[in-house]
Amino acid sequence: NDLKEVNTIFQYIQHYSRYTKDPWGVELLHSPEVSLRLIREDGFAALDCDDYTVLGLSLVKVLGYKVALKVVSTQSNRKFHHVYGLVNVYDQWYPFDAIRREKPLGWESERITRQAVMKI
Repeated sequence: NDLKEVNTIFQYIQHYSRYTKDPWGVELLHSPEVSLRLIREDGFAALDCDDYTVLGLSLVKVLGYKVALKVVSTQSNRKFHHVYGLVNVYDQWYPFDAIRREKPLGWESERITRQAVMKI
């Protein structure tokens, strides 16, 4: 079951990582290899939204799924401030935003004021 396979990866990332912001004024990017090494060595990885996205989309893309990036704003000023993935399973795009542990695969905010999608 493809959806179950994608969801297993989604839950793995949720379980073995926690959200953290980058240091002020610095944009840090973790490669999938670095994130997986942190999980293996430390038991978890501290990631921000772009790190979650790079890790999640890399893992599902290597299994053959089509993926895309989605950048959004949920603010009234409409400035982009969050990024997450989209994964195509059975010709349907599922949001892949693992930063909130209580939210399932397929969840996304209803308060989006601006968005852009880039298939990769």
